[in-house]
Amino acid sequence: MTLPKGYVIPNKEAEEKAKREAEEKAKREAEEKAKREAEEKAKREAEEKAKREAEEKAKREAEEKAKREAEEKAKKRSRRKGQKRSRRKGQKRSRRKGQKRSRRKGQKRSRRKGQKRSRRKGQKRSRRKGQKRSRRKDYFKSY
Repeated sequence: MTLPKGYVIPNKEAEEKAKREAEEKAKREAEEKAKREAEEKAKREAEEKAKREAEEKAKREAEEKAKREAEEKAKKRSRRKGQKRSRRKGQKRSRRKGQKRSRRKGQKRSRRKGQKRSRRKGQKRSRRKGQKRSRRKDYFKSY
């Protein structure tokens, strides 16, 4: 019996063995791939969790620091209010921003250059010596 050129007699045992090996190899590769993907996923999740926790911790610490600083500032301010500082002889008293100047007993109020004198409620305008009355009143009386 002559076989055509290039024809090989099928070996059923060899075919089954090759088929089995191919299936095992595919199964092994699938398992390795699944294992690798699971590890990558776990690693990614761990990194995200660590990052999230670090951000939360930083935020919490920043809030605590801000709160602590605010408390210290308030404490310092309250300490400053009740505290009297000694000053050298002849040294002027320092005023806080927006605080009015204090006058000594009997001292008149000083006014800035060009500022009109302020009158108390119900007080009439005073005339300087020799100053005539406003003619406005007389003008209205004539009619």
